[in-house]
Amino acid sequence: MATSREVDFRVELCGDLSLPSIGEAHDKILAAFDQDLPIVIDLERVEDADLTLVQLVEAARKSADRRGRSLSLSAPVSGPTRAVLERGGFLGAPDRAAFWLQDTVTP
Repeated sequence: MATSREVDFRVELCGDLSLPSIGEAHDKILAAFDQDLPIVIDLERVEDADLTLVQLVEAARKSADRRGRSLSLSAPVSGPTRAVLERGGFLGAPDRAAFWLQDTVTP
């Protein structure tokens, strides 16, 4: 009999992800670190974003790295999230561009 097994812990972040509303996203990411699974952040339904979102995800990346954990995105960023990254100059560093764009598009 086959059994299904979770292979990652998905964190879906959607809607307005700016300073006034980032708290819930922060809580979701913290909860993901309580699981013993690779963390996958889904940003596909983000409607509005500012640098707060970028800072949160970058901090989570660093925390995952320090803990020896895997953290990735479910898909390359687009829309408002990509616009924030471009305006903030975050796609100029090859390692950041590779993470955010998943090596599918050149900045």
